[in-house]
Amino acid sequence: MKNLSQIYVILNLEGKKYNVGILAEIKDKIYFEYDAKFLKTNFELSPFKLPLKSGARENKDTTFNKLFGVFNDSLLYNKDTNHLNNLLNLPLNSIGALEYQPEKKIKEQKITTSFNELELSDIVPTSHKQTLCIQVDKTKKYIYQNQSTLKDGFYSWLLKIPTTIESLYSANIEYAYSLMAKTAGLDTNLTYLFQTKEKQNYFGMKRFDRDGEKHLHTHTLAGLTHSDNDTILDYDDFLALTLTLTKNIKDLHKAFRYVCFNILAHNKSYNPKDISYIMNKKGEWSLAPAYNLTFSYGDNGKYCMKTMNERSWIKINHLVKLAKIHDIVQYEDIIENIADAISKWSSFAKIANVPYDEALTIKTILNKIYTNRPNNNPNQ
Repeated sequence: MKNLSQIYVILNLEGKKYNVGILAEIKDKIYFEYDAKFLKTNFELSPFKLPLKSGARENKDTTFNKLFGVFNDSLLYNKDTNHLNNLLNLPLNSIGALEYQPEKKIKEQKITTSFNELELSDIVPTSHKQTLCIQVDKTKKYIYQNQSTLKDGFYSWLLKIPTTIESLYSANIEYAYSLMAKTAGLDTNLTYLFQTKEKQNYFGMKRFDRDGEKHLHTHTLAGLTHSDNDTILDYDDFLALTLTLTKNIKDLHKAFRYVCFNILAHNKSYNPKDISYIMNKKGEWSLAPAYNLTFSYGDNGKYCMKTMNERSWIKINHLVKLAKIHDIVQYEDIIENIADAISKWSSFAKIANVPYDEALTIKTILNKIYTNRPNNNPNQ
């Protein structure tokens, strides 16, 4: 037993806590076993890769360094160090509703009464992606970081820190895209462009895994399917899985709209980690609001996800074929709605203070993508 490292998994779902089970590392292998009482809840936290079943199970693939996808989703980004230690050291305001602790007894959350204001000017961008879990008030003037409880009058947000290799205006571009996506009819959460006195910009988004103090269980498409950068999923798989998981035709239509936007808006880096699902206290799943929507060049110019087995030259007819396979009868209206929103790119870029030259470069590329749509009328 000396080589045994183990932690207990807790589900903090909409104010109620459950003992989920135990994660253990034995001789460089990671195992998980559900708690006997949790099996009776019928909460399928990860229905495809870790369905409710008694007995210890080993994750034999190495997609997430031998960690099951549902637990890897608790980490904002993969790390090279011990995964179990990373999980154990997560703050209580981390992503989703899963918590990790060294003992089985459910611990009550400690009340935090001291709040330290976050100074955006003190944030130093690095070459690695950073996303901070923060609290923001209605005025967007006061920001607090890494607190386990929600301050009165504040809301849970995510703040993205641009890397040193990204455009100086990547936050502005993503904010412009969030406005464009909302106009295109996508389900998106509230976004905001935060700015320091030194004019450094940061993109922020209200969290969809929080409802006030309540935590919601979330799972990415990558975690559900154990897909990484080497696994190229097709949007066909995304739509099929969405309907299977949510059993809701409205979520299927939402998913198709996400696909059309990312194809027509040249978001080539969009991948399974950028798609999430939410499970409520009834065990029902829904497609989460869209996020990580921005202009990107993808994998050597290719989309990071396929559309009807195509990654390079995706055209309207690929989207039409995808729609017909999944019986989305109003696909023409969806495509036209999105294309019309994208044609107004210049106005969104102006609101977000995207420099003229960068906005023009993006506009030129966007024009090439959507000019072959039916009834096209690029007027911006």
